[in-house]
Amino acid sequence: MRSFHHALSFSLVALSLFQLSDAYAVDARAGSNAQRLARGLPPVYPKRLFDVHHRAARDGVPSALPTSATNPATTTSAASSTSDTSSPTLSSSSFTSTSGSTSSSSSNPSSSSSSSSSSVSSSSSSSSSSSSSSSSSSTSTTPTPTLPAPGSTQTGVLGVYAASTDPTKRDAEPLGYLGAYGLTTTLGDGSSASDAWRYTYVEPSPLDAVVELGHPGTPYRLTGVAIRSGPQVTLGPGNQIYLELQNSRAHTPAGSASSTYVYDTYAIGYVQTTIFSIDPASGKMTVKWVNPDGSTPTTYLAMSGMNIYVTGDLSALASQLGTTPTPVNIYVSLSH
Repeated sequence: MRSFHHALSFSLVALSLFQLSDAYAVDARAGSNAQRLARGLPPVYPKRLFDVHHRAARDGVPSALPTSATNPATTTSAASSTSDTSSPTLSSSSFTSTSGSTSSSSSNPSSSSSSSSSSVSSSSSSSSSSSSSSSSSSTSTTPTPTLPAPGSTQTGVLGVYAASTDPTKRDAEPLGYLGAYGLTTTLGDGSSASDAWRYTYVEPSPLDAVVELGHPGTPYRLTGVAIRSGPQVTLGPGNQIYLELQNSRAHTPAGSASSTYVYDTYAIGYVQTTIFSIDPASGKMTVKWVNPDGSTPTTYLAMSGMNIYVTGDLSALASQLGTTPTPVNIYVSLSH
C-alpha cells in the first residue's frame, strides 16, 4: 500500500513539473521575441498552416485580404469596385472591353470613366456620321419635280422629238414645233405665220385628265382630224384609219364618242378637240381619241414630211401613206 501511495505521489509531482515547464516555454518564447525586438530584429511568428491567398488562387476567386500592408485604401477600393461590377445596374465596364474590366476599374476609376465617355462619344459620332452619310445619299437623288396646281393656266410650244431620243433630259434637239399648218422648224415669237404656235390650257383635276389646247387670241385649237373617213372614226390595231394634228375652230367635250365635221382654214374632216393629256412631270403629250364604242385605244404619233399623224397601228399607217413614217413624241415646253 505504501508503494502505491509513493507511486501516486510521484506521478502527481511529475504532472505538476510538466505544466510548469510548458508555461515557462511560452513565457520564454514571448520573452525571446521581446528581446529580438529590443535588439531591432523582427519577431518570430508561428508557421501558418492555412494560406487563404493560396486557396483563393486555386478556386479562382478574389481574396478579401489586403495584398499590401502599406495602402489599406487600395483594398477598400478593390472591394467596392468588385461589388459594383456584380451590381445589376449599368456601369462603365459595359462600354469597354471585357478583358481586365475589374482590375482597370479598381486601380483607376477616373480612367474607366474617361474610357466610357470616349466610347459613348465615339459611338455617337459614328451614329451621326452614318446618319449624315445616309441623309446625304438620300438628298443626292434626283429631286421630285414640283407639279402644277389644278386650275392654273399653262402656255407653251409643242416640241416634236424623235421617239428614239430622250427629250425629258432636254439634251436632244427637236425635229420642229407644231404651227399653223403642221410641223415648222421656226420657233420665232409667234408673229410670223411660219413660227411655232403657242398653245394654252388649264391644268385639270386630276392632272392627267384630257384638256383642250387653244391658240391664245384666236378661236383656233389643236384637233385630231380624220380626213379620209366617215363619222364613225375608229382607231386601233389593224385599223387603217388615222388622224392628222391640225388647227380648227371646232369644240367637242371630254369623253365624247362623237366626232364633229369641220371645213375650216387649216382642217377638213371629222374632229375631236378635248383629247390631249399632258404629263404634269415631264410635259409629254398623249392623244386619247374616243372611239364610237366609248373605248380609248393606245395611240402612236408619227411624222412624215411636215405632217404629224395619230394612229392605232404604225404598220397600217405606213401602208396607207406608202412610206415609213418616223415615230415621234410631243412635249410641251412651257413659256416663262
